[in-house]
Amino acid sequence: MPQSSAGTLAGLVLSPVTYAISALRRSRMFHPSGVLCEARVEPLAAEPSLAPLAAALAGPALVRWSSAWWKQSEWRDVLGCALRFGAAESWLNPGSDAQDLLLATIQRPWSMFGAPFTTRQHDFLDNVYFGVSPFLVRGREVEWRLVPEHPSPAGASRRERLERALAAGVASARLELASYRGPLRRPRDAEFQSVVRIVLERVRADDPAALRFDPFRAGRGLVPVGFVHAMRRLTYASSQRVRPAS
Repeated sequence: MPQSSAGTLAGLVLSPVTYAISALRRSRMFHPSGVLCEARVEPLAAEPSLAPLAAALAGPALVRWSSAWWKQSEWRDVLGCALRFGAAESWLNPGSDAQDLLLATIQRPWSMFGAPFTTRQHDFLDNVYFGVSPFLVRGREVEWRLVPEHPSPAGASRRERLERALAAGVASARLELASYRGPLRRPRDAEFQSVVRIVLERVRADDPAALRFDPFRAGRGLVPVGFVHAMRRLTYASSQRVRPAS
């Protein structure tokens, strides 16, 4: 059975679970609450072949930092970073050219259970975030990672540390890609190439329930492929169907 078909079947089996848990939580099953930031995206590609991709991603962006399971507490957990590339006025109602990219402190699906023990849960900017599974980008199968350029200054909470990083001018991260070699092989650091720099500009006060990230929103050409992404299609849809819009 092709990976995408197997993933779709797995998503069909799991979607009632995500529906039920989202209904009970009255929020996302995972990453239920987050910290939203407005950002600008700057081309950073040194490799000429990546320049068109960097130009396509450049411009305004919305960045949502979150804990995978806990709504408020900073207990041990996986952290996530959801990116939306597109015009600011369409962040809540994205157009056809918008691009979502969902990342987490998990590099491979099989490393999921160990990831909470390697994640530094008290600082969003002191972790590396991965796309977990492959993407098809301009005919090439790749994986993504987001590398913050500096950890945050000390603070009483993740949000406060993020705000202090912004005030200090050190709230930025490089979005990098590497060729995808399969589920069992992780690329070396040297194999990743920088594409853009994401510079946070301000922390927003809101995290609206109406904000829906979609792994399959691929208006800038970052197309998710493979088993895990195929599984996400139905599980995300079932969770979003039952979640309150406000």
